[in-house]
Amino acid sequence: MNPTRRLATMAALLALNPGWAQDTDATFEPPALTVIVVVDQLTADRTREWAHKASSSGFRRLWQGGVVYGNAAYDHATSATAPGHATIATGVHPSKHGVISNFWYEREVGRQFPSVWDREHGVSPARLAAPTLADSLHSAHQGRAKIFSVSIKDRGAVFIAGQHGKAFWYSVSSGGFVTSSFYYPEGAQPEWLSAHNESSYRQLPAAWELLMPGEAYAHEDDRRHEMPPQGWSNVFPHSYAPAGTRLYYDQLRYAPDGDRITMGLAQVIIENESLGEDEVPDLLSVSLSATDRIGHAFGPGSREAEDNLHRLDRLLSEFLDYLDSRIGPGRYLLALSSDHGMRPIPEYVPGADPEATRIFSRRLIEALNRQLSTGLNTIGVQDFRVVQGLNRQLSSELNVDEDLVTSIVMPWAYFNLAAIERLGLDLDSISHMAGEWLEARPEIARAVPASRLDDCGDDRICELIRNVWFSGRSGEMYVVESQNSFVSADPPVYAASHGSPYLADLRVPVLFYGASLKPAIVDRRVTPRHIAPTLARALGLPLLEGWEKPLAEVAVEPTVTVEPAEPQ
Repeated sequence: MNPTRRLATMAALLALNPGWAQDTDATFEPPALTVIVVVDQLTADRTREWAHKASSSGFRRLWQGGVVYGNAAYDHATSATAPGHATIATGVHPSKHGVISNFWYEREVGRQFPSVWDREHGVSPARLAAPTLADSLHSAHQGRAKIFSVSIKDRGAVFIAGQHGKAFWYSVSSGGFVTSSFYYPEGAQPEWLSAHNESSYRQLPAAWELLMPGEAYAHEDDRRHEMPPQGWSNVFPHSYAPAGTRLYYDQLRYAPDGDRITMGLAQVIIENESLGEDEVPDLLSVSLSATDRIGHAFGPGSREAEDNLHRLDRLLSEFLDYLDSRIGPGRYLLALSSDHGMRPIPEYVPGADPEATRIFSRRLIEALNRQLSTGLNTIGVQDFRVVQGLNRQLSSELNVDEDLVTSIVMPWAYFNLAAIERLGLDLDSISHMAGEWLEARPEIARAVPASRLDDCGDDRICELIRNVWFSGRSGEMYVVESQNSFVSADPPVYAASHGSPYLADLRVPVLFYGASLKPAIVDRRVTPRHIAPTLARALGLPLLEGWEKPLAEVAVEPTVTVEPAEPQ
């Protein structure tokens, strides 16, 4: 390590941890490579379960050799991919980083847009409203730190890369990993990306088959209510469509092979960009999406989900071996977490209401608008508290048949504010009426007006919603689905889902592995928001405003004796 950098690193770390100054002969060398692995839809329970299986290699190694936080959960509502990744990236709630869901409604254009949408570049982190760990690393080293992120999903790659890293994601249209002009303004993408896209499929099998004999699996194979992707049935094997077709590229997203080509690209990046090889620490994020797609299609209690976790376990073990060989034991620090949890297929939940398992947003909007229109034409003016002195019953001349709900992009309902103002109606009263109607439906547990979030006191659901509310993006009402319901396409395409403020969707693994960490299992409550400040401390970076305190158990031990600086 360069002596000047060593002393600078020591100064930064001592500023964060004054107690370390007692050891004046030692410095804290940051990891050469920091790796963030996000397994989309990996629950805390499944992580623990697989770590304790006799067949486990990857999960067991992480669990036994790392610092494991066994009581970790998100503390914001809307448990989805985009807000989860953005929270890991920034260390703050969606109420501060602005990524409130995978999509949200844009009033000025009258439609919803993805969280990574960018008018100029197509895909970018432009809508991220808070700085990231990657941004801090870039700034601290004057742009010399190499920062890369890769995922099947664009929203799984973009946010952790921050404003200055390079992000890559999978395209079903082209059948390979792509990026955007935000990351390569001149359009000249790296040669290794094209090479990987051309070669990665050659190593894949013709079908997804069981890794082990059938009797080794706890879950049955053929289950009702599963919704496999086009071309597949409910049972193994799952044969791929002809290579090179769009259907083939789509099916790969629903199989462990999707994770394999993602991890393959991560290793290509490490080698071709020489990550972890110079005196400046680098950052790599790998988001593995197969667990999420498989959980949606077959349910978390399926044989497909079970086989995927066996394969994921091996993939993680192989990746750790690769890091040991390429970077070196003790020279990398890995953090593993997830963007959200998962609930089972609702039809498999004992006592679940078969009429309340799916929320169809379009149907809900139509029914709610009919209800509001009927209610507005029949309810008394004083009861409705109409503003601007209206003192007679609403009549047809006020055009109250106009839709008062413009969109429901779950979990937010967006009201037609222009019409409400034009008609002289009271928004709070409309919210109350809409909430009563919504909560009477079996698939809806609660409807919380945004205007009442500050009046909820210690209500846990309100606290979770407050942590995801962002001005200009959130709607006028947060719709909480019932325990066994979820938002569905019409007609349905997923068997199971997530997205709720319930603990099953919020509990995720948080663990750290590598460097000079002392293994530990910690039971106190933490959140994925702890990941960014904890890694920042290990990298010698200043802590940003709004961050939690770094996790005390994840501390890089002093290993290097300070050498006198060379004469300049």
